[in-house]
Amino acid sequence: MAYIELKNNTQIYQSGDTQIHANKDITFSVAKGELVIILGSSGAGKSTLLNILGGMEPNSSGDVIVAGKNIASDKKSLLLSLVF
Repeated sequence: MAYIELKNNTQIYQSGDTQIHANKDITFSVAKGELVIILGSSGAGKSTLLNILGGMEPNSSGDVIVAGKNIASDKKSLLLSLVF
């Protein structure tokens, strides 16, 4: 069973009239205890992906499921439950 799961995840930044796709349609899953390495060239979206997985940055579209909870759609209540 997947502990972390991304489904059709896309991250788009707006710069004036230009849309910048940091990540486009990323789908993968990671089992609990599994080691994962994220590789890519500079500007490929690695840090953006980690920020989304850590709940520090909202994604533009797609699901981000951690421990069975979709943090993309219910981030505020999830973060509050972790604090209190």
